[in-house]
Amino acid sequence: MLNLLKVVFLKIKKEDLVFQYFKYLIIGIISNIYSFIIFKMISFLGFPINISSSLGMLVGILNTYILSRIYLKKVIVPHSNKRLFFFSIYYAIAILITSQAIEILGSYKFLSYNLAWLYCNIIASILNFVFLNFITLATKQ
Repeated sequence: MLNLLKVVFLKIKKEDLVFQYFKYLIIGIISNIYSFIIFKMISFLGFPINISSSLGMLVGILNTYILSRIYLKKVIVPHSNKRLFFFSIYYAIAILITSQAIEILGSYKFLSYNLAWLYCNIIASILNFVFLNFITLATKQ
């Protein structure tokens, strides 16, 4: 999977904000696939929706952090405890808000939990990109 990402990202040479977001979306799609699989597995085991979505998002977010440090910027962004601290605080809050939103939206008869999960994760991905790109992984260039 990592080699495939390298090939895709190397073929496109532009390094502007739109391209960074494109790379983030690919990373996000991969992370959301992991997140959705965990979400479905945990909810299938009978756990509440908010627990299932929180654990799924945790797996997806950790994957996003790892892949974004490697692929989002022009250079590999080194790990630091400060980055990890801000990342952890932001995403703990994001997980709480998103999982509660999924539970609330999914409880309406016209919207399934799967669609609520998709809707909430699309919105979260945009906000997460801004946070990750401009705060957590900000580098001096």
